[in-house]
Amino acid sequence: MNREITCIICPIGCRATVVLRGENIVSINNLECPRGKPYIINEIKAPVRDFFSIVKIEGASIPVLPIRTTGPIPKEKMLDCMVELAKIVVKAPIKIGNIIVENFCNLGVDVISTKDLDAIQ
Repeated sequence: MNREITCIICPIGCRATVVLRGENIVSINNLECPRGKPYIINEIKAPVRDFFSIVKIEGASIPVLPIRTTGPIPKEKMLDCMVELAKIVVKAPIKIGNIIVENFCNLGVDVISTKDLDAIQ
């Protein structure tokens, strides 16, 4: 089976063709630089994504707080993480970098604030 993946490691954006036999990678073709190979292998074996979203906040001038995780999370855990975020409500004031949740969904990453929000008076 062949699978096409666009490499995002450098600006070239190579359209790699990955030849698979079952779950094993037989070959990776059409890469113009060697930096893409580890990315392609990871994308096939254990894809991860940077995770950005929002949580509810009380006592601020806006109703939501933008957040991100301190590292990428497994792609297959994205929905589970969104479900958990829907349960979270933080209270203002909050500063950029404040930890909202430690070891989020037992993935070894924290959820942190990406915006300062003062408490409304």
